Amino acid sequence: MANEIFDHYISSTFGSEKPCPVKRAQFLHNYSPFFPPNKDAECLDIGPGRGEMLALLKSAGYTHSYGIDISPEVVNFCQDHNLNCKYVPDTQQFLLSHPGQIDFITLLDVLEHIEKKETLSFLKAVYLSLKPGGKLIVQVPNMAAEDASLYFFDDFTHVAGFTSLSLKQVLLTAGFSQISVRPMEMFCYGGVKEALAKVIRPCFHLLTKLRRKIIGAHSPDIVTPVFFAEAVKK
Repeated sequence: MANEIFDHYISSTFGSEKPCPVKRAQFLHNYSPFFPPNKDAECLDIGPGRGEMLALLKSAGYTHSYGIDISPEVVNFCQDHNLNCKYVPDTQQFLLSHPGQIDFITLLDVLEHIEKKETLSFLKAVYLSLKPGGKLIVQVPNMAAEDASLYFFDDFTHVAGFTSLSLKQVLLTAGFSQISVRPMEMFCYGGVKEALAKVIRPCFHLLTKLRRKIIGAHSPDIVTPVFFAEAVKK
């Protein structure tokens, strides 16, 4: 059933069949500090969606950047926007066939689509495909957020959920080291509404943590709706 959705993922999931400027601004703000210093680095974006990360890498001058996806519609969409993207029906096998070849991998809003029984083997394949010192950026919805269900159940193909603790757990098990888990800044596009939200938001996060403490519930430090991890191969 999920494959039927992935075959038409652009038309069935996004409200607009064009790149999202807000998402591009979010990716630029959160992830450009982690881009490789070498413009000749091989950069892979797994599951590029509407191509926002690919467009950023291309505009930043990375000549060996490309995406792969299991959705023909995603691939065609990216190619129609002059982005380097390949149709790959088996992502894990693709990664295993490129051992130690990739410098930088982005896995943005992808890991939650992978069955839990396959999560570790998938991440191990990512690890093996990276060069020593290679870097992975993985972004997922945060199940520790106050409104986690809105992000998780908005997409019928989501099958696995993560908190900052469980994401770090699977990355360590897959072999990664130097793992840094961070909240994703969602407000990067500018404007009065975003500025006001940035001022008020810490109060809501503090109330969430306080409420959980009062009832004796565990609460990870990161409670933003989306978060990401930077992980490095030894």
